[in-house]
Amino acid sequence: MSDGEADVRDLLARGEVLLAYDHAVTLLDDEPDEPALRYLAALALARAGARDRASAKLDELDARGGVPSGDARLAEDVGALRGRLVKDEALSQSGATRRASAAKASELYESAYRRFGGYFACINAATMAVVAGDTARAVSLAERARGLAGQAGSDGVGAEERYWQMATRAEAALILGDSEQAADALRNAAALSAGNIALRATTRRQLAFLG
Repeated sequence: MSDGEADVRDLLARGEVLLAYDHAVTLLDDEPDEPALRYLAALALARAGARDRASAKLDELDARGGVPSGDARLAEDVGALRGRLVKDEALSQSGATRRASAAKASELYESAYRRFGGYFACINAATMAVVAGDTARAVSLAERARGLAGQAGSDGVGAEERYWQMATRAEAALILGDSEQAADALRNAAALSAGNIALRATTRRQLAFLG
């Protein structure tokens, strides 16, 4: 990871989404074909609520050749962001329209999960299935996500990754009706996220779908 990319990620972690976007765009002036920076610019826009502009940034990424074939993590992140943009749309809707958007978001997340096997995309697919009203599919995906997060392990893993493991376990537990396990996982997640406003905000927003 370049110093510039690390700086953008640090700004995002602190919740400084507009500064993160501006910094990413400035870096792209010198490195226009750097896919990670273009993804981070899109992520910053998504977190700022600018869905259409975020989608346009991802289209720019595709137009410039997409994610290199050897960067599976970035490819998974890009796939998950596409799901997130539709999820954000669902959040602004109600009734049948909301359910339809949630179903589409769930499909995008599940596609990323099927391709890369990550728990993050899997649990998002599960939660969107809940919103779409597909309970059986939501339960199946939540069970898989909980298993994946449990298998991920913590050796050599940073605090942010451990946070997502705990948050995933909490979200899966809520879908599966285990409130005690959800509360325990959330307490563990909170201990891992001190000072990271973005992590906690993302989790609160996600759990609101299940409230």
